Amino acid sequence: MISIIIGTNRIDSKSRTIGDAVKKRLEQQGEECQILDLRGLPGALLHSEMYTEAGQHNAVAQLQDVYISPVEKFIFIVPEYNGSFPGILKLFLDAVSVRNYKSNFSGKKAFLIGLASGRLGNAVGLEHLTSVLNYVGTSIFPRRLYLPGIDSKVTEGELTHPADMDKLNNMVDAFIKY
Repeated sequence: MISIIIGTNRIDSKSRTIGDAVKKRLEQQGEECQILDLRGLPGALLHSEMYTEAGQHNAVAQLQDVYISPVEKFIFIVPEYNGSFPGILKLFLDAVSVRNYKSNFSGKKAFLIGLASGRLGNAVGLEHLTSVLNYVGTSIFPRRLYLPGIDSKVTEGELTHPADMDKLNNMVDAFIKY
């Protein structure tokens, strides 16, 4: 099972469009996968007790039990926010780390896809996320997919840029074998 994590809670994000394309490719290759869209996080997630196991929000525990703990691979779809990755993604990673710490990310594999309106495709943000994931013991697929100028490559909820679609399919296929 592969969990595709949409690394933003922004409504109508292009990240979800890319996540849907990744899911479609994984299913074409016969892989079991699921999408965790951070738009589904509870609004009451942020509170001072969230860093204790007893204070973990029930909805976060349920998401952890379905999308994090039982899977061996993750694909993170990560838009650029202020030169890094979205704070909601870091908040989520912190929130799931208070329970069953070692079974969450340690020894598992991740593929990172960055997207941005600008020309770097969130290269800096993916480096920041790599540091966080390495710290919790995740092995990062050595190739990253950068999707710069994303606004011109998504039309009506579809990735319409043929070269980027080919890169996405090829890299997802390579990650399956990783």
